[in-house]
Amino acid sequence: MKVEAVHSKQVLIIQAAGSLDIAGARELAIQLQNHCDPDLQNMILDFSRVDALGSAGLQVLYLLSKKARSRGAHLVAVGLQPEVREVFDSSGFVAFYKILDSVEDGLDALSRDATLSPL
Repeated sequence: MKVEAVHSKQVLIIQAAGSLDIAGARELAIQLQNHCDPDLQNMILDFSRVDALGSAGLQVLYLLSKKARSRGAHLVAVGLQPEVREVFDSSGFVAFYKILDSVEDGLDALSRDATLSPL
């Protein structure tokens, strides 16, 4: 798994590529820990190049959503491949993340964050 962090318009964009299995989840958790500022209010997870999502990845995403909820932060997941979207749907994670098609859509939605309720 390859994970990159980019800051754009006061939004942290995490771009991930590969499988979010045990090793990928560990890498994602490390990158989130390295780049998440306690004052961060907006995050986009770009999963357009993520091809699989396992239970370890779900655990990292759940912990991230729990922390975001406690701070009133907004989380957006974008570019979900069909297999990953199916896992989000079947696991109920669509309740934790706003799901959009692209990073641009996420940035637009977050810029109008009055339409997004905090998690």
